[in-house]
Amino acid sequence: MRRLQSRFSYFLVIALLVTPLAPASSATIKAGQTCTKQNQQSKSGSKTFVCKKSGNKFVWRLKTKPTKPTPITPAPIVESKKLAVYTGGAGGTLGKSFDIPVPLAPPPATVNLKLWVYDPSNPNRALLSPGIWAKQDGGNWVWYSALPVNGQLNGTIHVELAPGRYVFDVVEPNADYGRVTYSVTIDNTGRPIMKGLQPNAAGYFTVTVTDKRINQTIFNPTSSCQLAERGMNPGMNVGFPKSNERLTSNGVVRALIVPIDFATVPGVGEPAEVFYQMATQMETYFKEMSNNRVSFDFKVLKDWQRADFNPTDFKLGSWNGGDSSGYFQATLAVADPVVDYSLFDVVYVFSPKAIPSSVIAYGPAFPTSFRTEDGPVRNGTISGADAYRDGDRTGWRWMAHETGHLFGIYDLYTIDTPSVYGDWDIMSNNWGDTLELNSWNRYTQGWLTDSQIRCLELNQLTTPVEITINPLNQRNTDMKAAMIRLSDTEILVAEVRRNGGYDKFNSMHEGVLVYKVDLTVPSIKGGYQVQRRPGSVQPNFLDALLKRGDKLRVGNVQIEVISTGANGDVIRISN
Repeated sequence: MRRLQSRFSYFLVIALLVTPLAPASSATIKAGQTCTKQNQQSKSGSKTFVCKKSGNKFVWRLKTKPTKPTPITPAPIVESKKLAVYTGGAGGTLGKSFDIPVPLAPPPATVNLKLWVYDPSNPNRALLSPGIWAKQDGGNWVWYSALPVNGQLNGTIHVELAPGRYVFDVVEPNADYGRVTYSVTIDNTGRPIMKGLQPNAAGYFTVTVTDKRINQTIFNPTSSCQLAERGMNPGMNVGFPKSNERLTSNGVVRALIVPIDFATVPGVGEPAEVFYQMATQMETYFKEMSNNRVSFDFKVLKDWQRADFNPTDFKLGSWNGGDSSGYFQATLAVADPVVDYSLFDVVYVFSPKAIPSSVIAYGPAFPTSFRTEDGPVRNGTISGADAYRDGDRTGWRWMAHETGHLFGIYDLYTIDTPSVYGDWDIMSNNWGDTLELNSWNRYTQGWLTDSQIRCLELNQLTTPVEITINPLNQRNTDMKAAMIRLSDTEILVAEVRRNGGYDKFNSMHEGVLVYKVDLTVPSIKGGYQVQRRPGSVQPNFLDALLKRGDKLRVGNVQIEVISTGANGDVIRISN
């Protein structure tokens, strides 16, 4: 037995040496099976396994391809939607009234406000103002005449006022001058106090008006259609030239936003962010209307300025009511210690967006001069609840409408009478859907040039004239309007209005808008009159535009639409 066992062992050793062992990878390996050596690798089919320790034993794990690290995408840079904050600091003070260079008669003993009106171009000379309009906060305007001395006016105005806070307008003696609004407080002892202006030794305050002739270049019309302004709308203009006191039509407008709040209605949020959308969308509107001729450089005070008065004192809780100019003057005074108004062309005083309509219902514009410690603020506006009636979506419309006045453009809606113009301009209905500034308003601002206007006179119409007019909402330098001079004060305008731009209306109403401008009619009294196509009945004149084949006669002028196309409409004008 022992010899057989040895022989068997011998042959077994030989067999093992001659027949090789199958490699481990030939066996089927499954994840989780035990293995013996850390990090040993073995293939099973198309898969590779790695031996890894798990608890107290080693097991096979499926080898996975190393994954590339996911690249870190930097966060997108978000443009700060904030207006630039004003950092200029306080301005100067106007100081003390000067000694009056002419002899004055002694005033009555009861007088407590003594004024001397001087010529803005020569302080040593009296300006013969007829008097002042004054009103107490929330009150009505009262006229105070300048009293002649020895039968002649000499710039002296004597007034007796009860204790309270007042604004007063120094009235211009003629059309060469513009009035200036001042503020004065009469204390309980009857003493007058004017912020930033002390009386002289005789107790007089030296005040003045503005001289419109200063910096006003001589206007030479370049077209017979540039009708001369008739002065029916003080501070604004319907004709040519525009006032040099209004905002520039060509360049950068330096604009300041003063955020004003109240103990009863505190401001919420950072003003630079709160008013960003309203201001920038308004600027975009005027960039488009002017073909990029005008832009705004906005600055805003960093913090809300708390008013030292109750806004209800000014009785602004109903449309077109109360003392809006007194309110504006009071708000300018609140911020006067922290701002230099002389650095700006326009000042916007914005209330919190939560302001109730019962407190401030509306926000008018002020195309006139208000005195501050830094000199006059010649263009400004205030916001009321109407500015925020539809939130941020339409706040810019209110701002653009009021800014239109500060460019010198007047209201096209009417009061006390039915509308004769309709909604075809932001100056007519800024809450509507037809907001493109009409061609006459653009022409008076210089935003349409003579090359974009076909100007005709009646004697040129004996032979019919055909003109292709490009749609007003297309931003180019093509022909935008035909204008027919009817007289020294009237002009007939034809322009093409299409859906698009700031005009949003059904394309079925597209066509040629014809309207007459009368420079002798005051604002909101119907100076712009749309001429209706046959069958037009809508009160907003949306259906008034002429279509192809329509004819319209206005006095001795006939306008007919010959054809329409992508490039505009062809009209024929004759008499």
